[in-house]
Amino acid sequence: MNKMNPKELQEKTSNDIIRKVTIDDIPEMARINVECWKHNYKGIVAQDVLDDMSVEKHIKRRTENFEEMQKDKVFYIKETDGKLVGFISWGLNDDPEAPYDNEITGLYVDTNQQGKKIGKELFEKILEDELFKHCNSFYLRTLKDNLQSNHFYQKMWGKKFGTKKHKTWAILVGYYRQK
Repeated sequence: MNKMNPKELQEKTSNDIIRKVTIDDIPEMARINVECWKHNYKGIVAQDVLDDMSVEKHIKRRTENFEEMQKDKVFYIKETDGKLVGFISWGLNDDPEAPYDNEITGLYVDTNQQGKKIGKELFEKILEDELFKHCNSFYLRTLKDNLQSNHFYQKMWGKKFGTKKHKTWAILVGYYRQK
């Protein structure tokens, strides 16, 4: 009898898709975004900032701005067995201090799904996007003290371009990649 290893079994039984976002995805995106901040940035971002975050506020803001966001950003989500488990967004760079064409503006993976290569899959998906294929360089910023995300971005890109104070509560580290 030929037994499948657990990874092969998961690939055969799970229904994974990566697709562009729809307005119906906003509630789950908001939930993941807020949970990630409250989980991953605890002790890094001021607690009052985290306490002020709510899924309802994110849903309202993203719903109101959905059409506008679609004009200058591209969003992909990943679903596993019909459940949204992560998302990524990117758009044109609007930071004159970062000399790169585009910016990854968000990459969030459900806290229960982190460490399963979902972020890597989402990142690879945007590299395939027709609009993204035409950019020569891109970057993202993450919190300096978020060791998990810094490790991930160093592994994916390996090129740090500097740090920047953001508002009053964080130091951001930038990573870039050129084609």
